[in-house]
Amino acid sequence: MNFASKSLPNLLALGAIVLLGSIWNPALARDEVCVYDERNWRGDRFCTSESIRYLDDEGWNDDIASIEVERGLEVILYEDFDFQGPSLRVYHDEDHIGHGLDHKVSSLKIVRSGDDDHHRSRGDDSHSRYSSSDGWELQQFCNCKTHKRCYVKHSGSGREVGECLFDCPHGCKE
Repeated sequence: MNFASKSLPNLLALGAIVLLGSIWNPALARDEVCVYDERNWRGDRFCTSESIRYLDDEGWNDDIASIEVERGLEVILYEDFDFQGPSLRVYHDEDHIGHGLDHKVSSLKIVRSGDDDHHRSRGDDSHSRYSSSDGWELQQFCNCKTHKRCYVKHSGSGREVGECLFDCPHGCKE
């Protein structure tokens, strides 16, 4: 057996290890979000790894209907430019952003692990667990303790309050 026939399997194994390592290494992930102008990740697509103060600069103002979010990232979608107005935190892919922001997003902030406001206002699950088909509705008044609007569900036993995710657009009124 010559040198080339002995080293070829070793080189192939090393190449496979390097390839798999690059696929599984989180540092080499895309670290970006992609938005779509139609539900179910269809239509035109725009991807970014940076926060955007005004989506009109990218030709995407009031166009977002669904979103893909890389693992470890959070995205805060804002109705107004410069990260203002009603907002929605997204922690994973959403086939329809809904919650009053479908085709109304004007800015988006990407929050990475370790940032000051990473996971600031959420529980372990994302907002999508508050499905309107399960009876959850976003309250129309501001919770003066949190200065946020919360998901609420009314049942025979009273009112259940879920997460408070949306900033109050006009402040709190007792």
